[in-house]
Amino acid sequence: VVADGQVSLFDGLEIEGYHLAAPSLEISTIGTGGGTIAFVDAGGMLRVGPHGAGADPGPACYGRGGREATVTDAHLVLGRLGDGDVLGEEITLDRAAAEDAVHRRIAEPLGLSTAEASLSIVRVATQNMIDAIEMISVQKGRDPREFTLIAAGGGGPLHAGALAEALGVERVFVPRDAAVFSTLGLLHADLRRDYVQTFIGELEKTPPKALKEAFGRLRDLAAEEVAGTGVPAEQIRLEFKADLRYQGQNWDIPVVIADIDDPGALKSLAAAFHDRHETLYGHRDPESAIDFSGLRVTAIAATPPLAVRKREAPDEAKSARGAPRPPRRDVFLDAPGPAVSTPAIPGDSMAPGQSLSGPAVIIQPNTTLWVAPENAVEADAYGNLVLTKKGAKP
Repeated sequence: VVADGQVSLFDGLEIEGYHLAAPSLEISTIGTGGGTIAFVDAGGMLRVGPHGAGADPGPACYGRGGREATVTDAHLVLGRLGDGDVLGEEITLDRAAAEDAVHRRIAEPLGLSTAEASLSIVRVATQNMIDAIEMISVQKGRDPREFTLIAAGGGGPLHAGALAEALGVERVFVPRDAAVFSTLGLLHADLRRDYVQTFIGELEKTPPKALKEAFGRLRDLAAEEVAGTGVPAEQIRLEFKADLRYQGQNWDIPVVIADIDDPGALKSLAAAFHDRHETLYGHRDPESAIDFSGLRVTAIAATPPLAVRKREAPDEAKSARGAPRPPRRDVFLDAPGPAVSTPAIPGDSMAPGQSLSGPAVIIQPNTTLWVAPENAVEADAYGNLVLTKKGAKP
């Protein structure tokens, strides 16, 4: 979640059941990707994940010996991925292999057609994603309808429209470089170091001088260590937070302190804590005492902003002659019924500002966007795609 320009952080990261009490991105990670395996459990229920086919052998449609039905196989059966599409330089998608895996593993045990089974796989995978998004939005007091959904990765845009519909999100942003979105983020992320210190005491009884001195020690340590990285001091920004809780509570809420030298910092801190508690939990208790449990200083050295070039305008002479009609493929929609002949449009053929209505498949070099009949998509000046409801503003 990115709210008000700030990435959401927390101390609750778990890796293989081990709790890591260090500041980290608030990410809800689930086993639902393109290679996630679908299966029918002992109770006759369709499950998707968390086990995956990996890159080798991968989904059945990769032709590398995989025989399990995966989310990618389901999309291929539904026509949202194309038979014969090439991934990289080595893998050609095989629809017949995908149909065989979905039929054997899912359709036959459940008494469904192969298309119905594939649609069911996609629906269950999408619901897994909805649950994960609600975990870091609704359950944290954030209304997903107030956000834009960013659909990255190679397979994310195939589910984005259904996710937006279920969550009430009005706008989906598909980055031009969706498949390497996280990689670009890592390469251009700011240098950041977090310093945390236990600090116990009741807020109203804490002398401002004690708070300032404690923060000062962390500030000096941060400045010393970050300076050792070679970053000039003028490029380093410091942020200050206090971990607070109502007296008797078990869980802390980090609250930002704008200015630790402000004589009224403690009073402002209490007010900000009450507001934050109400946002997260729906209530406040202004009569209750507030306790400190820790202090945090974050040192941030900003990297230069990423320079993104605008796409060139299409050749006017070529446009005047008219672009060739895009190829079509048979695609099963979200409702049961026969496949519908649907345009399959290369994303780089869409001029900046050009829009079209679904159903359509937009094929990018590194991802595919499924535009359902109720959606529309528009290309921006940089080659990104914006998905909305038909008739809505991008």
